[in-house]
Amino acid sequence: MTSLPDSPPRGVDQAPASDPVLRVERLRKTFPVSLGRRRTTLHAVDEVSFTISRGETYALVGESGCGKSSVARCVTRLHEPTDGLVEVLGTDVTHLSRRELRPLRPGFQLVFQDPFSSLDPSHTVAALVSEPLRVQRRPHDRDLVAGLLAEVGLGPELLKRRPHELSGGQRQRVVIARSLALGPDLLVLDEPVAALDASVQAQVINVLRDLQRRRGLAYLFISHDLGVVANLADRIGVMYLGRIVEEGTVEEVLGAPQHPYTQALVSAIPVSDPAQRDSSARIRLQGEPPSPIDRPTGCSFAPRCWLAEDRCRTETPALVRRAGTDHPVACLLTGDPVGAGRPVAG
Repeated sequence: MTSLPDSPPRGVDQAPASDPVLRVERLRKTFPVSLGRRRTTLHAVDEVSFTISRGETYALVGESGCGKSSVARCVTRLHEPTDGLVEVLGTDVTHLSRRELRPLRPGFQLVFQDPFSSLDPSHTVAALVSEPLRVQRRPHDRDLVAGLLAEVGLGPELLKRRPHELSGGQRQRVVIARSLALGPDLLVLDEPVAALDASVQAQVINVLRDLQRRRGLAYLFISHDLGVVANLADRIGVMYLGRIVEEGTVEEVLGAPQHPYTQALVSAIPVSDPAQRDSSARIRLQGEPPSPIDRPTGCSFAPRCWLAEDRCRTETPALVRRAGTDHPVACLLTGDPVGAGRPVAG
């Protein structure tokens, strides 16, 4: 069992509400691909379902290329979903046009990994933070912009600076401040601290935690770093080759992982004292993930799984609660499905 990093308890007044801010059901995203004369399909996201309540952080984790960023882009409608449902604040946004989306955009905002690429280098911080307000034709002034900066721990002396005059951590805080300008209920955070060093990561995570408490924000947090996720998330969905293979609370998934893939990820979480790590407990996966263009039959993890049986290569496991587990797992080896064995969504 892995010991989880300590994190401050959630305020009672910001406990997740029952009505979801985001509901994703059986989301699919495919891309047409041409390989010479052969035309085929890349399956980026396949049957992904989850919900996020107000004041809650749901993290999608997995290796690069597993589809977690494609989920983020479908949720924010930078990608058109191939199938399924994306519902934000009770409104189905799955196939809305750009014009139909415009009045809904203030409710959900996206924060990218690289803050420097997200900011126009010719604009001042004041212009960058107020940009959403100008686009939505809302009133704004210096005090409002300075207030947004203050919320992310930056002072008004930065208003006249440009991105190249800021540190990486300051740039990411400016991006977060800009995402708050329209008063969103949902922030989609796509690897927001991956480009920062460890000490700055901790500062930004603290900013995000404080904002969530004050504003009751819902976060969809995309990351490959389970150490970071453990400090911010309430629930985790582990993705592999476009599908969620395990889902539950941080304590359930990281403290008692059931899927072999999750066990391998958890075994690689850095510890503060390397002398305390049992080197024999580290699970090193062999080979690379299969191609999302030519996926294997049965369990997609079977080609790399040290426990795989013959049936794993022919039967596709559903994400369900199974006997002996307290959270949904998509693995045939963890026990028989509980009840009717219906797939668990969110």
